[in-house]
Amino acid sequence: MWMGVNSEENLFNCSSVDAMSIIPFLRGRDFQIEELFGYKNNIDKNLLWENEERFWVRENHYIEISSLIEEDNDEQISSIIINFDNGDGLNFCHGQLSVKLSDNKSLKKCTVRLLEQYGYFAAEKIWEFVSKQDYVMPIYYVLGMEERDLDDSLKRMRDEGIQIAEEFYSKLGS
Repeated sequence: MWMGVNSEENLFNCSSVDAMSIIPFLRGRDFQIEELFGYKNNIDKNLLWENEERFWVRENHYIEISSLIEEDNDEQISSIIINFDNGDGLNFCHGQLSVKLSDNKSLKKCTVRLLEQYGYFAAEKIWEFVSKQDYVMPIYYVLGMEERDLDDSLKRMRDEGIQIAEEFYSKLGS
């Protein structure tokens, strides 16, 4: 898993997650599903009705969240775009998740829940560290670790993240 945080823009992104990684970001928040695709039998399929008005979920959020969980069980959600109030939102596509929440505290809280769900038990420390970096970080270095186990893992994680980013950008310039 790779993770990036842009604190100035209140953006979070990560890779190697499943569609249900969106659930912590939906909790207690009004939302509108703009796009929803499932992937079954090697085919991407639109799971929304064509020309259907995209409604806002402003009450009984659990109904739509339960529906999404069932949809993922049946059709394996491959892509979803969700709008939140104030121009915030999230985008999940084939294992890549990007989230914008104007409330940085809420963004951090939801991200920490997500990280802990995936076995990143030093989630608060990981957030604090990654949010101070200029590149996405390979957080798989700290999978399963408690804060007391981190030792120099964060430094090694940062060094690899910077090395890979520099290699990537140097190839773009070639």
